Amino acid sequence: MELSSGWSALAIFVGVWILIGLVAFKVRNYYKNGNGKYKRGGLARLKQKAESGDAAAQVELGHVYTAGKVVSQDLEIAREWYEKAAAQNEPVALMVLGAIYTAGRGVDVDLERAAQYYLQAAEIGKLEAQLMCAYIYVRGLGVARSDDTAREWLNQAMATDRDAATKYLKQMSDDMDDLIGGTIKKWHVQA
Repeated sequence: MELSSGWSALAIFVGVWILIGLVAFKVRNYYKNGNGKYKRGGLARLKQKAESGDAAAQVELGHVYTAGKVVSQDLEIAREWYEKAAAQNEPVALMVLGAIYTAGRGVDVDLERAAQYYLQAAEIGKLEAQLMCAYIYVRGLGVARSDDTAREWLNQAMATDRDAATKYLKQMSDDMDDLIGGTIKKWHVQA
C-alpha cells in the first residue's frame, strides 16, 4: 500500500510505535516480575505447554523468542508461536501479529493482514485493538477509510473501559504532539 502523504507516514509511525511500545512494556514487565528466569527446566515446561496447545504458553514463548533474553532472538519462531495462539483467538497474540505486520518485523509490511488481526482482537473485546481499529479506519490503513466505522470502534472502546481508553487516547495525543512538534522544529531549522 502506497502512502498518500508525509502525514500518513507519520500517523503510521506513531500508531505502530505506540502498539509496539505496549507489547515491549508487557514483555519488560514479564521479565521484571521474575517470570522470565526459567530455572530448573522452566523453559522446557513452557515449551511443552505451548506444544500441547496452551494459548497463554504460546504467547509467552513468542515473547521469549521476541525478547531474546533466555534464547537467541528469533522473530520467525516468535511469529509462529503467536500465530498458533491467534488461531485460538488469543487477543494478545492477535495484537502482536497486527503490530508485526504493520511494522514489517521479520515479514513484509501487510496492512490488510494487520487490520484483520486488529479487528479479530477488537471483536473479542481487547481495548487496545478497539482503539487501533478506530485509528486504522480513520486513516484507511489496510481497510477502506471510514469515519463512521472509526467512531463506532472508538465508542466501543469507551464502553469497554472508559478510563483506560481515555488514558490511551491522551497518551497517543501527547505522543503525536511531541512528534509533530519535533518535526515542525526540524523543518524550521532546515528552512
